[in-house]
Amino acid sequence: PNSNVTSTLKQASSIIILSPTRFFPSESANLFPFKVLLLQRNNRTRFMRNAFVFPGGVLDERNDSNADFWNNGEQESSSLPEDWPHRICAIRETFEESGLCLTEPRLSSSWRKKVHNDATMLHEAVQLQNARLLFERLRPFQRWVTPKQESRRYDTRFYVTQIQSEEEMREIEHDQVEMVNLAWVSPPHALEAAKEYALPPPTWMILRELNHIGHMMKGVPSEAWLDTYFSGDHFGQPFEPTLDLDIQQDGTKQLRQVLLGEGRGRIVHIG
Repeated sequence: PNSNVTSTLKQASSIIILSPTRFFPSESANLFPFKVLLLQRNNRTRFMRNAFVFPGGVLDERNDSNADFWNNGEQESSSLPEDWPHRICAIRETFEESGLCLTEPRLSSSWRKKVHNDATMLHEAVQLQNARLLFERLRPFQRWVTPKQESRRYDTRFYVTQIQSEEEMREIEHDQVEMVNLAWVSPPHALEAAKEYALPPPTWMILRELNHIGHMMKGVPSEAWLDTYFSGDHFGQPFEPTLDLDIQQDGTKQLRQVLLGEGRGRIVHIG
């Protein structure tokens, strides 16, 4: 990639799904309080092949940003959350890739493949089942911008949500298309095995922050986690790493090597 050419930033959204340890009966109650869902991208993708990531994807500008389309003309767009297009994108992509359906009532599983093939099908499903999108279950967490060395660049908003029931746990299954494997891992385990999981830089950094938060959760009931530790209602300044390295290098690869202590370069700024 050539940093002399500034790539257009694509808007994207992702959901970090936490599941309390109680949903893993074989685990000791004394272990880390939650696990995080990671999905493995297939090896045929052009971007981050084989990497373990949080579910998410690129904003569909035709549908995700159309207030009349989503409200059926009955509601002013000012009544929606400021970042509602990103929340729609996050909910749709997470349903496609992981099976978790953040609607009330839940959409029947038959909609998952339809939504995967056509983004407009989420709106149709919501209309036909008289459902609503559960925006309130998404908590803004971090926002990342791909380093300038990359030819493919994304401005990604990461939300946090939490599994609330055994039924939701049973919904989780990778799509066998974009994602070919899944893992429920505690942040400390994922960080220890970062090379095995091929974690992209934002995933690694977010897991590090979740590891810190998890160590503060002892004695706090899981029902209170989102309100206690993820109570922000908007995103702060995005993380946009600037690297001190050869401009012809692969920025994402180099950043990951730097974070894991392997690379020649160094991070000179994240802001």
